[in-house]
Amino acid sequence: MIRFLTCILLACTSVSSFAQTLFWTTDCTDKSFCYNNGSCGQGAVFMVEKAFTYCGNGNINYSYRIDLDNNGSIDVNSSLDTVTGNFPTGTHKVLWRATDYCGNAVNCSYLFTIKDCSPPNLLCINGLTQTIERPLCDAHFLANQFILSMSDNCTPNSQLEIGLKKSGDGTGFPVSDSLVFYNCDAGFNQVEVWVRDKNGLINKCSNYVLVQLADPECECNPDGDIRINGCMTTVDNQIVTNHKRRLRFYSTAGVQPQVDIPDIDVSSDSCYSYSFGAIPFGGSYQIELAAEKTGPPLNGVTTYDLVLMSRHILGIEALDDAYQMEAADVNNSNSLTTLDIVETRKLILGLHDTFPGVPSWRVVRPLPNPANLGSYTALRDTYLFVFNNIQKDYKNLQGSFLAIKYGDLNHSVSGFAAPPDNRSALLLTADDIMLAAGEEAEIPVRLSEDAALYGWQLELSCNPALAEIVGAGGISAEDYNIRANVLRALWFDAGARGFRKGDVLFTVRIRARRAVPASAVFSIEQTDIPSEAYRPGVADRSEIVLHFDNSNTDSAVFLGVSPNPFTSSAVFELITKAGGEASLDLFTSDGKLVHSTTHTLTAGKQKIVMEDDLLPSGRFFFFRLKVAEQVFSGKLARG
Repeated sequence: MIRFLTCILLACTSVSSFAQTLFWTTDCTDKSFCYNNGSCGQGAVFMVEKAFTYCGNGNINYSYRIDLDNNGSIDVNSSLDTVTGNFPTGTHKVLWRATDYCGNAVNCSYLFTIKDCSPPNLLCINGLTQTIERPLCDAHFLANQFILSMSDNCTPNSQLEIGLKKSGDGTGFPVSDSLVFYNCDAGFNQVEVWVRDKNGLINKCSNYVLVQLADPECECNPDGDIRINGCMTTVDNQIVTNHKRRLRFYSTAGVQPQVDIPDIDVSSDSCYSYSFGAIPFGGSYQIELAAEKTGPPLNGVTTYDLVLMSRHILGIEALDDAYQMEAADVNNSNSLTTLDIVETRKLILGLHDTFPGVPSWRVVRPLPNPANLGSYTALRDTYLFVFNNIQKDYKNLQGSFLAIKYGDLNHSVSGFAAPPDNRSALLLTADDIMLAAGEEAEIPVRLSEDAALYGWQLELSCNPALAEIVGAGGISAEDYNIRANVLRALWFDAGARGFRKGDVLFTVRIRARRAVPASAVFSIEQTDIPSEAYRPGVADRSEIVLHFDNSNTDSAVFLGVSPNPFTSSAVFELITKAGGEASLDLFTSDGKLVHSTTHTLTAGKQKIVMEDDLLPSGRFFFFRLKVAEQVFSGKLARG
């Protein structure tokens, strides 16, 4: 009796303990549901969760709450044991609760997502064929060339992404919608065409391209060739010789074997070419190319360049292009100011031997739009050619340069600019006074004709055995310099100024060492700087001729012949005191007389015109011009 009672008590204790236990028998995990057919905004949901209880009464009550979009607010409350119905796109949260008749309760929650499960539809054509031809020797394919049709249940065709890659070329969606095949890809090549909708679902089809070779120059080559061609010219397209180029061809990090080839070439030619062959495909390389030129800083730098700078700064007339702006920026300030005029004037007068801020020349890459004056700050001196994963030849790379002469805005640098075709000499006159030994005298230099001038410059040399230059007048102290018994002087006006015959341009003060006439002391030089004047309406520059006026001096002054070389005609120019007869004879190089004329001259400036059709064929002639007892001779060339 006692044993039976004990068993009953134990059994009851066990049942009572289990009766307190309630637990879920389903997994209560996150779930996903697809859109309904024909819908892109909602999907049908069916969710059931089950629990088990040891309570004597096995009945369980269920309820759930739903937080749409999982944003923290409850949108649905239900006492049902099943979630059914259509729910909108997105991720939502469901919170389940189960209770038994013993008062036990359990909860669980998880996320359920309504999404697009249908990838795009894709139908492809069966392969493409393309022929490789010159000059590039490659074949380009686009992904849309392979697609016959594509569509998606939710994404418009215009928003579908497409991609193309070689089969086996990595995983995932292609990074490009095109492919390029080269010489060595001739034959069949497997490709993959991919499409992706806005929900990230993808579809793809396998395809092929047939690459054919049609040109012998496009035959497969196991390595690459690189050729760079270029020329160096001035801004006005004159060839530039005797320059230096620096080139470096090297491989980037990780390429084996390492390549680093430096090259310095001092060239007497304007044009050049660099070739590199047998470059292994697949490597990455770079080429740096730069050039430089040297020369006398003063070459081509004249007072007319100061005129052009001044007219630009004052807003009278802008410079033509960015290359002129760079040539004018002689203090390297990235601007054109009066300081550039000051530095240029010091160079012309011999106060500087070089520009302090820039070299004589700068060699640059051509600008795409030099008419934009401000683009001169974007000038670059070096080419950088980059070849990443080289797979073909590069035989037509261009590496041309432009040479800019600092300070030379009108392209008058010697050796590049032809002599002016229409030089009309400007005659200056000085009194041929008799100088007394040991005494100082001031000699005015006057214009022999009316003239409008932008500016002038000259170099007046004094024979140190006869006299010494001690000063100058009529021009500011900053516009002349005396060194080694040579006077360099200049004057300019951005707006041009009119002068009358007899106006004094400047004066020279000298101290004579002997009693000699002034004409025996002075001479106009054309050595370091050209002695020339700049006049409105004259295409280039006019040579300055100095004439000493004295009743005992020559009766005629020969100013020269222009143009020389000539084409249709040549003009012989001279000044006579009293007029008279002049004879002009022309000879071939072997001394044969081929033309002879006589002319009657009046006092003053005279011109004798010789027409080309009066001369026989030939390139060079010699002339003899006789005026009274004076004879002038020289060489005349036909252009």
